[in-house]
Amino acid sequence: MAEAITPEVAGVHKPDLRVVSSEVIRTDHTTYTPEGARVHYRKYAASGAHETEAPFFVVSGFAGIAEAYGPMCETLAALGEEAYIIDPVRAQPWKHELRPGQIITAHRLASRGIRAALTDMRESHGVEQAHAIVHSKAGRDIMWTAHHMPEYLSSITFLGSVGLGHNMSTIIAGVPSFIAEDVPSLARGIPQDARNLDNALDLVKYFVHRPHRVLAEIALIARADIRASLPLIQANGIKTAVVEFANDRLLPPEHTTRDIQELADYYGIFQGGPAGHGAPIDQAVALAHELITIRDTLTS
Repeated sequence: MAEAITPEVAGVHKPDLRVVSSEVIRTDHTTYTPEGARVHYRKYAASGAHETEAPFFVVSGFAGIAEAYGPMCETLAALGEEAYIIDPVRAQPWKHELRPGQIITAHRLASRGIRAALTDMRESHGVEQAHAIVHSKAGRDIMWTAHHMPEYLSSITFLGSVGLGHNMSTIIAGVPSFIAEDVPSLARGIPQDARNLDNALDLVKYFVHRPHRVLAEIALIARADIRASLPLIQANGIKTAVVEFANDRLLPPEHTTRDIQELADYYGIFQGGPAGHGAPIDQAVALAHELITIRDTLTS
């Protein structure tokens, strides 16, 4: 990866420009929520490509490190698509002490970050609408935007999402096998530079030293239910797709209620080899091709 290049443009935010490959360029951008929280997002596009009005917009899951989703975004860009991904806003205060009352506001913080990123993408890059790709916990996080800012979204594809009828006992029962089998696979997919290692260390410290917050967030995730919201956001003009992972140990598809197949505009189960809940990272190339097919199906 090339060193960061900072263009000298007086009075304008200077994005961090990185050449990911001979075909794909990544630019890093920063914006702020109305409350002043800093939000980072990245854009992946083919070299020389023109900006599109409806690119992909990826929102990572509970423990998401944005770089881990890079290969999927790079593949989308190499295939001629633009892809944006937001750094998980809930990860940004990991290094700081939080008041006890804040342990139940993680999804609200993420929702505000999504709103800020989409607003800046429209103002700075001309993105009128996006095809949102939301993984795991992000299925809940995108809901505020879908209800209150539907004009910013053309479609939402829920990947291994919470809120499909899974209960807390199912999720907790899947945690040990997820940690033992999926996490090592995901770690191999994260580029091993210093920043990523720092993020990973912060994540470990977060789980070890903030168990009460982790449990509170898991409880919120388990209580999430997006099924009733699907008809409402569809009425707002947003197409919906639900994709589950065949080998998902954390949110197994056999525990999903059958009504979700009828509620979504598109429903499918991604086989994707041995990867379970981390398929967007471990099976990035295959899933990127699948996402384009789903988008085309929803918009045809």
